[in-house]
Amino acid sequence: MSAKLGLTSCTLRRWEEKVLFNSQRDPQSGWRIYNTEALQRVLLVLLLRELDIPIKSVKIILDSTDPQIARKIIKKQIDKLNEENIVIVQRKDLLGKYLSVLNPMQPLSNASQSLVQMEETLAFQLISTKNMIKQWADIIMTNDTITSGALRIAIFRPMRVAVCNVISPNVFGMLKHLSITS
Repeated sequence: MSAKLGLTSCTLRRWEEKVLFNSQRDPQSGWRIYNTEALQRVLLVLLLRELDIPIKSVKIILDSTDPQIARKIIKKQIDKLNEENIVIVQRKDLLGKYLSVLNPMQPLSNASQSLVQMEETLAFQLISTKNMIKQWADIIMTNDTITSGALRIAIFRPMRVAVCNVISPNVFGMLKHLSITS
């Protein structure tokens, strides 16, 4: 069974030790024998583990006859994945910012200087990005018109357009134009 399912026999034994299913031993060969119910349970464990549902939760699902319990566990897993996705998107955005900071940097003659410059630049970007994300989250979580420093968020009826011009403090002195439509 382990070969057919792409599992190790160790994994199957560990799942059986957790009482996720039961098998019998063939007294002559010593091989494990799985009845239909055990096979169905193994397949469900495999599916749920592929979805990263913890073993304890898998056992609860297998031992319960109430589908509401499985729904709650699956909903919890979806919420966890959504939270992880937010973190991944934030890290991806931050890495993009790091890359844009690193692109114009020139190589230095000393590797130590290069590392110090990179660390200083990236640390500044990380701190400012984390602060910005926290400030925006605090502001956006309220449902009102708010003014916070140079940022102003106003909630308009649908089909209105909000435009904001920001003069960038970066070395290029670019004029950025942000247009938001709903």
